[in-house]
Amino acid sequence: MSRLELVEAIKLHQKFILRQAGGRRLRLRDANLSRIKMSRISLEDAALPNANFIQATIRGVTFNYCDLFGANFAEANLEGSRFVRADLRGSNLARAKLGGADLSGADLRAGNVLVMDGGGERNISRSANLSNADLRNSMLRG
Repeated sequence: MSRLELVEAIKLHQKFILRQAGGRRLRLRDANLSRIKMSRISLEDAALPNANFIQATIRGVTFNYCDLFGANFAEANLEGSRFVRADLRGSNLARAKLGGADLSGADLRAGNVLVMDGGGERNISRSANLSNADLRNSMLRG
């Protein structure tokens, strides 16, 4: 998916959230969003399983109720973003900046990820990884 297509998909998602005509829920499996820059938009209720957000700058973005199963946020700047009741099972948040982020009720349990390996499938269990993440002033209730 090109950046232009991504921008259009996000615009349609904004209409979906507002229940406007023509809106469509954002659904991107295995999306490469590494180094993307986003601020002050809502991706609430989007489906982004196994998305790659490595080194992304995502400040003040709402991911409430979002499916982020197995997503990779390594070294991402997520300051001020909201992940209320988001599915973050098996996600990688290593070295992420989560200052002022709200992870209330987020699901940070381990998750089983299905990986294609040499023509076959392999099931890998991964724990949510918050190693060396900056959690200053973050909210982690529930």
